[in-house]
Amino acid sequence: MLPAQHDERFSRRVWDGPGNTAVENVQNIRAVPAQAGSFLAWNQSILHWGGRASRRAEGPRTSAAFEFQRGDKPPFNEPLLDRSAYRRLLSVSA
Repeated sequence: MLPAQHDERFSRRVWDGPGNTAVENVQNIRAVPAQAGSFLAWNQSILHWGGRASRRAEGPRTSAAFEFQRGDKPPFNEPLLDRSAYRRLLSVSA
């Protein structure tokens, strides 16, 4: 990942456009080692990516991404999941 203090886009709050993923100095990139099953989280403005898994790995690397947004603001993007289906699932589980 590229720590926010080393990302000019982050300080200017510009998240799209030409050069969106450019890194001025690759020496600022940091690996974030974690044990299998670890939960890592950051906001979506942090420039981040994954790398190749080690050939010694016991299994494939997996990841999942979730976006959360305030409920009192209009949606930034339409949800990929039907919220009403989730509510029905919760009422059946309770």
